[in-house]
Amino acid sequence: MTGSRLGPGPATWLLAVGLAALPVAAAAAPGTRLVGQPLIQDSSSEHPTMLTRRPIPALSPAQSELLERARTLRRSGQHEAARRALATLLGNAPHHPLALIELAGVHGDRRAWRAVETLARAERAATHDSLLLAPELTVALERLARPREAAEVVLEACVADDALDEWANAALLRLATTDPRGVRELLRRTAERISRPKLARSAARLEWRGDDLPAALQMLARADRDVRGAPSRWSFADELLAMGTARDSSGGIEVLFDLTSDPSLDANQRLFAARRAWQLQGGSGSPHKAALRLTHALRGVPPELWGDDFLLSIVRDLRQVGFTTDARALMAGLGSRGSSDPELRLERALSELRDGLSDRVLAELEALATQSEEAAFRHAEALFFAGRCDSALARYERVARDPQGPYTGAALERIFLLEDAEPRQALPLFGRLAYQQWRGESKPALALADSLYRTLPRGTLWAHAALALAAQREAAGDGKAALEPLLAAADSMPTDQLAPLARQRAGDVLRTWFKDDARALEQYEECLSRYPKAWNAPEVRRAVESLRRERRF
Repeated sequence: MTGSRLGPGPATWLLAVGLAALPVAAAAAPGTRLVGQPLIQDSSSEHPTMLTRRPIPALSPAQSELLERARTLRRSGQHEAARRALATLLGNAPHHPLALIELAGVHGDRRAWRAVETLARAERAATHDSLLLAPELTVALERLARPREAAEVVLEACVADDALDEWANAALLRLATTDPRGVRELLRRTAERISRPKLARSAARLEWRGDDLPAALQMLARADRDVRGAPSRWSFADELLAMGTARDSSGGIEVLFDLTSDPSLDANQRLFAARRAWQLQGGSGSPHKAALRLTHALRGVPPELWGDDFLLSIVRDLRQVGFTTDARALMAGLGSRGSSDPELRLERALSELRDGLSDRVLAELEALATQSEEAAFRHAEALFFAGRCDSALARYERVARDPQGPYTGAALERIFLLEDAEPRQALPLFGRLAYQQWRGESKPALALADSLYRTLPRGTLWAHAALALAAQREAAGDGKAALEPLLAAADSMPTDQLAPLARQRAGDVLRTWFKDDARALEQYEECLSRYPKAWNAPEVRRAVESLRRERRF
């Protein structure tokens, strides 16, 4: 029999199809206990046909021949003749599982789902066997539009034999599409009554489908308390992350956070979950929100166990978003090691720098400046923030000596600003502006940039103020207002080194905030026409090519 005889769709289950492929003598051997065994797999189904919890009695040669004859008749479509042969066999071997499965298959071929139900319920009651005809009865109830009753049959079989969890999970997920609330509540009660990891995962899947992740995590955590080894939440997180959707990925990350904060797990398990959550959260574009959560979730795990790279990345993120107290608390937990490690000393100094400029912080950064390129650059930045522009210029020049250095580009930008500044007495104000931007103080930075833009004479510093004002307006969500200072700088200072950048950013604003690709293209083309060898020309050319492909200009 093919899958089409049982009805369309992948939900169709095999009703004892192909049992002839199983040697009758082996199937009927005395004392054989085939519990939850996937006997035959039909091409249209991935679900097993289960037999019985009881030993299967042996069939005599005549009975085996009669069973084989019934199978042959069924395959040829002679269902009534097959039914009569099976009735004769059951008269001689009452309640025999092989005959019952074959008879249920005959009814299934004829779409006689009520007959399948009647047969299954009567035989299961007579034998007190919750596995007997379980898949067949489940199919029948599903086809009769009674998904909750079908789920009860699935769960009864699953509770009787945990080897059926995979089949049960697939069946319950499918049944829940028809009756989400009923199947979900039934599975929840069963999982609460019987603590078993696989059953809990099935319940968790339905809770997740119902947008109740806390309930899912509670079930999994309860099941984990009664078993040893890897928590069920590990596999549940992996399952969600493997889905690949944004919703499932965020759910997987939340499961990892839950593992991280579970004090019943050992430190290594919690840290492994934390590192993976951190890695995934960083890839999702919002790592800053994770840093503080992970810091709190890992309470009770000594910082010295975190690992240098992970600890440093968390401390750095906490500092960058202003949680300096938490960052310092983590570093304090390292004791003397935190005071001797150059990278951690740098982070401590930068945390203090966020809180305010002081001679002590500048002295600490100067002491660290020889330890790494980052420390040298941060020292130069701190001097610039403090208004010590000549000293800062000398430090920036040292950083820029390495053409391949990670901070060379940023140092060169500061050098251009400091060397060409007119009027020079305004430079300390730009240092203050840079400090506010570094600290993330958007409103004071916006106000200062606007003041500099409006009061400075047209020149290099004024162009810098124009670009800073545009950036602050975009950061404040007023991107359209960023266009005016950008166009003013590009048109008023066409020979300034910032003019190509101002023209490019004007095109970006028109494209992003105004959705005006035609005017954006004009700005990009003007930039390439006037400054074909500018440092940003390759990037502008790519934008032009992209626009022309999209708009077919």
